[in-house]
Amino acid sequence: PPASPLEPLGAGPPLPSGALAAAGLEDHASASPADLARAARHAAAWKLAGNGSAVSAFAARGGREGARNPRKTFAAPLADPYAEPDRRALPAVDRVLRVVCQRMLEGEGTGERMELEGEEDVREDVKESLRYVRDRV
Repeated sequence: PPASPLEPLGAGPPLPSGALAAAGLEDHASASPADLARAARHAAAWKLAGNGSAVSAFAARGGREGARNPRKTFAAPLADPYAEPDRRALPAVDRVLRVVCQRMLEGEGTGERMELEGEEDVREDVKESLRYVRDRV
């Protein structure tokens, strides 16, 4: 479709050329929506996995012990580069994000739930951490 003033890149490829090539979609214009969705999921999983520890630490700011800054306060606390993660929740948040990557690579979800066995004390912190990253990315 031709580019519009609201979407000036609308005529270009929907994903980086490397992601399209990895999915075998050299001609994105004739690719099916399902193939483009799969390529987009794979590209997102690759980006998340490639920066997993930093994303996990960022997400873990959402835990009850996270987002504290011992140095100084910022006028925009959501943009605080020194905010710390919730160290108790961080390992569980990392495991959950790894499962998210795996599910994105596998495709359509089964609807099954992941249980944080033995980590009931951080379950709410993990939920809040996932909400934190969802609301900010």
